[in-house]
Amino acid sequence: MTTQTPLPITACLLLATSLFALVVTSYASGAAPITIPTITPTKTEMATVTLTATATNTATPTSSPTPLPSIRSSADRVILNKLLLELETRIEIIIPTPTLSRPTRPAPIPDTAWPPSLTGKALVIDQDAQMLRVYENGVEVRALPASTGIPPLHTPAFLGHIGRYASTIYGYGEWADNAWYVLTARGNIYIHGAPYTLSEGVKVYKEIESLGVRPSSHGCIRLYPADAEWLTAWDPQSAPILITPLDLGKEW
Repeated sequence: MTTQTPLPITACLLLATSLFALVVTSYASGAAPITIPTITPTKTEMATVTLTATATNTATPTSSPTPLPSIRSSADRVILNKLLLELETRIEIIIPTPTLSRPTRPAPIPDTAWPPSLTGKALVIDQDAQMLRVYENGVEVRALPASTGIPPLHTPAFLGHIGRYASTIYGYGEWADNAWYVLTARGNIYIHGAPYTLSEGVKVYKEIESLGVRPSSHGCIRLYPADAEWLTAWDPQSAPILITPLDLGKEW
């Protein structure tokens, strides 16, 4: 690396060399000596640069969680409620549209048709035995344990035909599946599966132990859920039905 000589020092050296040459020339010629003035070198002051360290906040910013969007409209609330209802409900329930018109009572069939002896389907609700007897062509093909209405809401004696079908009905705070309309007495009376409530989407059946033993309903004819499904598959639509009287003198 080449070192550069500062300008003031170089000027002094040049001046000193010139004076030395002048003195040598003066002595050589015999002239009076030349007085060399004293040169006091001037100290060159260097500017001092003061560096002041400025503290810079380099801390990593803390990320804050993104707030959830707020529900601002009633439509958003309805959509959210529907979604929650779909996570909580694990079964599909089909409820028939209620009607304000009074159902038409099926026309009675002749008494000579009992016991069933003609071709076709027929049902008998034997209230003393708490059984639903299923007939085809005059032959009993199934006897299903049942539970009819408990007094004073007992199921009335009846002779008629099976009416409309409803996949699910609701009453008295309970659900019931595979319902077949029979008649109207203090309300609609159906043949249906055992009633149940829902607990976290699971069906909890009520009073199963009463089937085939004693009356326990508000007037409907209850069956085991599997037997109600079988009856629906058998399709009793418009079949004649006989409901025998309940023995009100018996302690149920």
